[in-house]
Amino acid sequence: MFCVGLLTRSLLFSFLRNNVLHRDLKTSNILIDRKGVLKIADFGLARLTVSSVRPDRPTRYTARVVTLWYRPPEILLNDRSYGRPVDLWGAGCIMAELWTRYPIMQGDNELAQLNLIIQLCGSITPEIWPNVKHLETFQKAKLPRDVKRHVKEKLTPQISCPSAVDLIDKLLVLDPSKRLDADQALSHDFFHEDPPPSDLSSLSKSGNCYLEYSGQVNRTRHLAGNNYRGVPPAHNFAQRRLPGPIGIPPGLSIQQPPQGGAAGHYRYRGLPPDEDSSNISDRIF
Repeated sequence: MFCVGLLTRSLLFSFLRNNVLHRDLKTSNILIDRKGVLKIADFGLARLTVSSVRPDRPTRYTARVVTLWYRPPEILLNDRSYGRPVDLWGAGCIMAELWTRYPIMQGDNELAQLNLIIQLCGSITPEIWPNVKHLETFQKAKLPRDVKRHVKEKLTPQISCPSAVDLIDKLLVLDPSKRLDADQALSHDFFHEDPPPSDLSSLSKSGNCYLEYSGQVNRTRHLAGNNYRGVPPAHNFAQRRLPGPIGIPPGLSIQQPPQGGAAGHYRYRGLPPDEDSSNISDRIF
């Protein structure tokens, strides 16, 4: 809890200090040096906010940004007038991943990712997100209207801190205008509970996160497949699987190859689906 709190707080502070949209926040772009200082990497997709440069100019960005597993619903629905809330969605995904040790929504393509978001955050409707009715992609899509929001119910068994679950729940909000901004998130009770966050420099330097684990598995398979320098494969490496629950909603069959950096991973992973979310894929697009 202490490490997660300090990492999340450092990430949110970085949003307050600049007028930049990173547009590709994910755990592999979050670095920590030996002194415990958090640094955000890979600004290849970053842009200055339009309002900070040309206040009189309407916001207009490309929608082909953000790694798929961390992509917010407004970008999946091709909204080009987005802003800072896209990075706050990524912060919510990262915070949940720090607790669970794996990405909580792992779609193979945009349709699958939208499916996972609906399973977790509920149906996307004008009642909860008024401006979504102006998005052309939403108008053409046939989205389910009967899926309830289950963020807290699904994360509580895996996250022991109730205030952390509440903060994630308020960051993973479908309507970007209702999503917490960085200042509001930093005022959340999660950052003001005892005991306070630990100093990162005093914590163990060894890691066991999803990316390190999957990287080790992939390297082992590569060495075993190529018999590189005669190095024997790790014991039972063929039976090892990536962490995290794997749930495939009934009736879903996705034949397209993985996109958005998900190549080589198991298909359509995320939090377990609910009984009332069956056949969601049959009602989308």
